[in-house]
Amino acid sequence: MSRKQIIIALDTAREKITIHGWRKRLALRAEDVMLQLVPFCAGFLCTDVDREGTMTGANLDWFRKLRGATQHPINRCRRHQDASRDRCAGRNRHGRRGRNGNVQNRLR
Repeated sequence: MSRKQIIIALDTAREKITIHGWRKRLALRAEDVMLQLVPFCAGFLCTDVDREGTMTGANLDWFRKLRGATQHPINRCRRHQDASRDRCAGRNRHGRRGRNGNVQNRLR
């Protein structure tokens, strides 16, 4: 499989990578891990569990930090609170459906 076909998902809680359904936290920060993973993927799908996982909106400061770590595209799932008006239709503001009905937003 070509790296152009790979998007790596990174979930964090309290600024550390989480695994196993957000139950286990590693001593790794997303921005550090992204630097190592850039050669193997076309982009990232990132979730700040502390904010988005509790439906309190996106942590824009965190996403700005991530943006400084890579030039690869960074996406975030918008199926939480900030996409409630689109949730029923399963479409984003441009009318495109995300994978499994998730509304996605590319962060530049």
